[in-house]
Amino acid sequence: MMKKALFALTLLLLFALNCLAQQDCQRHRETEGGFSICKPDGWTVEESRGDKFKVLFAPRADACTSNINFKEGTSAAPLADYVAAEIKKLMSSIEQIGATSIKVVSQSDFTTSSNLHGIKVVFSTEYKGFQFRQLQYIFDIGGSRKLVVTGTGLEKDQQQLDPLFDRAAKSFQLDR
Repeated sequence: MMKKALFALTLLLLFALNCLAQQDCQRHRETEGGFSICKPDGWTVEESRGDKFKVLFAPRADACTSNINFKEGTSAAPLADYVAAEIKKLMSSIEQIGATSIKVVSQSDFTTSSNLHGIKVVFSTEYKGFQFRQLQYIFDIGGSRKLVVTGTGLEKDQQQLDPLFDRAAKSFQLDR
């Protein structure tokens, strides 16, 4: 009886801590897009000219400022097919983008804390003498809408940024 009570109490405590952790974040809401995400501590939210959604920026850095941005796509294709087509399109337009090289580092399934299933793709990009790392989290957000959440930073900072981008993407949720 005591073991069952201890087990139940432990489960309740873990659930409560998880709920508190989700509430403690400063949630950035994109009402037009119907989604929200926890903004990393110390980051700012700014309008980006020509973009539908705002961009989250790390504190300003000398050469490059890390960011998280959101892009919406439309495709009736299943998510895996959409991701494959987008990677193929990106790899065929390296010169048009102005990059020296783009490499797919990894691709894996990804699930948010709200149980939204997606695909995570990690890229390494050489652009204007800088080596960047992009973590993209692609979600099917209903109908034929797809959403790409991209965390970008310098590759040399990946040990600090990768976990930060993963935490933010884990907090992504649909609000409609």
